[in-house]
Amino acid sequence: MLFRSDADDHDHELEDDEDKNSKGKYITDIAGDIEKVLKKKPASQNGAKQTTKTQAFDSPDEGHLENPTSLLEYQEKNSPTGFVVKYPADKKYYGTYELVYLIAKMGAFTKKVLPQTDLLVGPLSDANGGPQAKGQKSHQNGLDADFAFYMRGQKASEPNAVAASGGKVSSNFMLEEQWMLFKYIVTARVNDGIAIDRIFIDGTLKQALCQYAIKKEELKRDTKSGPAFETLRRLRLWKSHANHYHVRIKCPQGKVGCWQMEDPSLTSGCF
Repeated sequence: MLFRSDADDHDHELEDDEDKNSKGKYITDIAGDIEKVLKKKPASQNGAKQTTKTQAFDSPDEGHLENPTSLLEYQEKNSPTGFVVKYPADKKYYGTYELVYLIAKMGAFTKKVLPQTDLLVGPLSDANGGPQAKGQKSHQNGLDADFAFYMRGQKASEPNAVAASGGKVSSNFMLEEQWMLFKYIVTARVNDGIAIDRIFIDGTLKQALCQYAIKKEELKRDTKSGPAFETLRRLRLWKSHANHYHVRIKCPQGKVGCWQMEDPSLTSGCF
């Protein structure tokens, strides 16, 4: 199954109930948003062009995107980037500036850790966001992106390799490197704030990452903080995510009209 359509992926029932039942709460109150609008600086009077950054509105399931940033354009202008937009013909390579910036950092990290490997990037959002093809519910406001796992022998021209099946992890899954990438992006800062909200992943793969973190003594039963704990806390179980993972970033700080889910419970989910 390719991750280019995602129709069978994102409409499946969430395994983490708190994600399934929570649309998310507004990142600020209405009065706070109005105050931000009123305090905006007026347009320049000297003819200088103002820069308008991308804006995510509402939630990833019921939102839209304005002034999008193109990941494909970044790739073409900055090659080599360490990542590849896998299906450019689908034109689902738009996101907020913050999401594109994070993916650029992920590509650079990939080239550092795996010089012969590219980070394979699947759908972000359409240019204007909104509902995706075939009833897909997420990826609507430029905060979501899909990625292939690090897999030995994986090529950009091929369908995504399955990293887990029948409760077993594939021998081609690069667990150590994937764990390093997850820890990196969960702690990565964008615009002076932690960017990652959640990463949706297959349950068998999360359990393998739990066991790895415990074996390396990065995680113990009473751990409630630190990179390993925070990473596992944000790795959320979602069915049909054995051939890709889904990254969702937080609403950009100070942005008006973006809905933000509450943080996951303070537990790693490993014990």
